[in-house]
Amino acid sequence: MTADTTSSLTARDLSERQIAIIEFEGSWWMQDDARDTAIRARFACSTEEYYQELNQLLDLPGALEVDPLVVEASVPGAAVDGHVGGELLLQRSPVGGDLLLRLRSVGPGLGQ
Repeated sequence: MTADTTSSLTARDLSERQIAIIEFEGSWWMQDDARDTAIRARFACSTEEYYQELNQLLDLPGALEVDPLVVEASVPGAAVDGHVGGELLLQRSPVGGDLLLRLRSVGPGLGQ
């Protein structure tokens, strides 16, 4: 895909897997399983592969149509509702070693 092609993608153009990843990002915290376990079970890939795919996906305009809150929370500087988003940090949990995604807010008055 060229840059011109990807910049015009809408939610209709996303695959079922891409939509499922966006939906998972909005709801993983409600599941009983650890996040990395749920990622491996649902998407049949490592957490590293999942996050690479997620990061590429969040750059697509169609992702914003599927769930604007997930995109805003995940993409630094995304301003869906008029405020600046945050910085996404990937860390290992001190308990259990699970990979955790953390959002550190940045913007006027918040560390900039």
